[in-house]
Amino acid sequence: MVYSGLHTIPFRPLRDYAPGYLGHYLNAPAFRRQLVPLMQGIKVISISRAAISGAIMSVPPIDEQSKIAALFSSMDDLITLHQRKLET
Repeated sequence: MVYSGLHTIPFRPLRDYAPGYLGHYLNAPAFRRQLVPLMQGIKVISISRAAISGAIMSVPPIDEQSKIAALFSSMDDLITLHQRKLET
């Protein structure tokens, strides 16, 4: 996984996650809200590796992660489908 701010910070999770779950989680407003006070910059926002590593994650069991990831992926697909219909 790569999280990008002023610097691109590669990281490897220390535990297993269901496919697709971590991507949705890191883009969730609840996760991002805890990073906002730690961000610096006006035009280009940066955040340190230490700030990201201090973020708190609430992680359900893998089977629930799979269901959550599948739900959000289905919603993404549905939104994309409706956007395409609106464009035509």
